[in-house]
Amino acid sequence: MHPLSPILAFRGPLEIIALIAAVLPFLIILRAWDTLPEEVPTHFGVTGRPDRWGPRWQAWILPIVSIVVYGVMSVTTGIWSWVLGRESELPHGLEMFVIMKPMACVLMAYISHVTVRVARKEIERLNPWIMFGLVTIMVVPAIALGILAKR
Repeated sequence: MHPLSPILAFRGPLEIIALIAAVLPFLIILRAWDTLPEEVPTHFGVTGRPDRWGPRWQAWILPIVSIVVYGVMSVTTGIWSWVLGRESELPHGLEMFVIMKPMACVLMAYISHVTVRVARKEIERLNPWIMFGLVTIMVVPAIALGILAKR
């Protein structure tokens, strides 16, 4: 039995989460577009406070990046072949993407949500603990999977 079999059993649900989370930033910005001010935060510092602002159209950058990340990770891992039942194995060495992809997309959805709320002056900053938590949930299991995959 492959040492990653228990984790890879969750590949289907994690793919669904990743797809939903990849599309979510588009929906967030689309829904908020009419109420966004002309200037939106484009970067947040380590404390969570915005340290760079830009024109409103730049709110679309993160949703585009989210779709690109989802697409690149999906093509790399052969998800379409897996969904269509042509190949059941994840390419060796890419097991970490099973967890990284959905968490990266959730992270971008969170930042899109915070961008809207900060731009509208509903909140002052993103929560650095949430960011740290999401990054940790993405990176630590991915590193562990990478180590296990080499065995």
